[in-house]
Amino acid sequence: MSRYLDPKADNDWYHHYKIVNVQKPVAEIKDLQLIFVELPKFKTKNYNQKKLQILWLRFMSELDQTTTAVASELLAVPEIKEAVSITEQAAYSPAELDAYDRFWDAVSTEKTLKAGAYAEGKAEGKAETLIQMIKRKFNKSLSKEDEIYVVTKIQQASAEQLTQWVDDVLDAMTLDDLFKMFEKRSSEGESF
Repeated sequence: MSRYLDPKADNDWYHHYKIVNVQKPVAEIKDLQLIFVELPKFKTKNYNQKKLQILWLRFMSELDQTTTAVASELLAVPEIKEAVSITEQAAYSPAELDAYDRFWDAVSTEKTLKAGAYAEGKAEGKAETLIQMIKRKFNKSLSKEDEIYVVTKIQQASAEQLTQWVDDVLDAMTLDDLFKMFEKRSSEGESF
């Protein structure tokens, strides 16, 4: 609501209270404050304020413990969406809150596993393509031993290595040239 209203302006409808110890007024509870808006005194100045006022009134009057779905127009306002989320979490029992946390942990874990599987699948596809390129380009001169050597090394390579090796296969004129490129990369610290 603060995006649309200026609570610091001279408003007789806006009341912001802080919780303090009466005996020690400097002892303030910083995370607990109360804001009261006297709706009868609040007069909207434009259409956006009126719309926001109506949406907040709907939020406060329509949502209760039986609410299972929230109207999309309420969720379109970021502050109301945040209030809905806070309200949902506050309504959970400790067991439900634990289940909620475990659910989102599982979702996060699943996303991580999928991303890893996607990267692994992409690398496998690159490796298969590279093997196919080598076989096709150097088929006549590729012995069974050379094929086993190349396939083994490609299957152990990283995605970055595979990308570089595709370029090497395209640049090499002979299988010996290709193996020399691989040897050169090995001596420079890149494994193959």
